[in-house]
Amino acid sequence: MTITYDWRIANLEHKIEDGFVYTAHWTVNAAEPTGETDEDGNPGVYSAYAYGSISFSRPLNLIPYNNLTEGIVIGWVKENFSENQLQQIEQGLATQIEAQKHPISSSGVPW
Repeated sequence: MTITYDWRIANLEHKIEDGFVYTAHWTVNAAEPTGETDEDGNPGVYSAYAYGSISFSRPLNLIPYNNLTEGIVIGWVKENFSENQLQQIEQGLATQIEAQKHPISSSGVPW
């Protein structure tokens, strides 16, 4: 099965006077179907989550704050990471999912 990665923007910090966004708080949700369903018929999913924030320098041309979209800001976030850093974020999530698929430890009591 294939892992999907869903990048989102959780929050923006900006200047009120001109709308300059100086920090974006981002999340990435990774999901992979288990191939099984629960008793209600819902598909099972392995999932992992990452959160971070990134600061921006003031650009020469500001996009008005009210004209921003999540897609624009996700683009800014990704542009500020190297391709290797983006791969490391997604590989870390894939590693967490792999650990869910093949656990090596557990907790609980035997009774």
